[in-house]
Amino acid sequence: GRRDHAEIGVEYHVFVNPSITEVLCTTTAEAIAMGKWVIVPRHASNEFFLQFSNCLQYTSKSEFVELLQYALSNPVDYVISESSSTAKDGSIDRSQFFAPLTWENATLRLIDSAYLNKREARRRDRLTLHKEDRSIQEWHYALGNGKSGDVLRKVLGGGPVAEQSTYKNLSSTLSTSSSSTSLVSAR
Repeated sequence: GRRDHAEIGVEYHVFVNPSITEVLCTTTAEAIAMGKWVIVPRHASNEFFLQFSNCLQYTSKSEFVELLQYALSNPVDYVISESSSTAKDGSIDRSQFFAPLTWENATLRLIDSAYLNKREARRRDRLTLHKEDRSIQEWHYALGNGKSGDVLRKVLGGGPVAEQSTYKNLSSTLSTSSSSTSLVSAR
């Protein structure tokens, strides 16, 4: 059943995430931050985690078995760079080790990866795929707009959010009536 991560803190010390399709890998980051051994396949989506000494990456089934046996029989020992600071009591400051796992640093990595320079923007504009994308976007918008969009969303199982045009009309009616009420009260 479901349990809080803190409750299983010492009970389990190995986390295996065999996924190569998970983009955010939040569970992997959480396990690293909790001080668990993390075993993941060597893949572009897991490349970020190579910097952590408690992340073990495999390329084959036999290598996975070896890493799992290693993790089960050895405690996690963080390797922190020499440039990391020490606390006042002389112990290693582990915040340096975990700094890349903060949401702030994750957001900065996302912004960096989304950056598009002028050269890349011009190259994308030259691609014919760009024109096809725009056509698909316009078709998708037309199909999902208005009452026909509401019907389509209902048929596809949209539930209570299917009637978006009704909500949109109600919202605009309410905002129009409240602005005309404020004009009347201002006179």
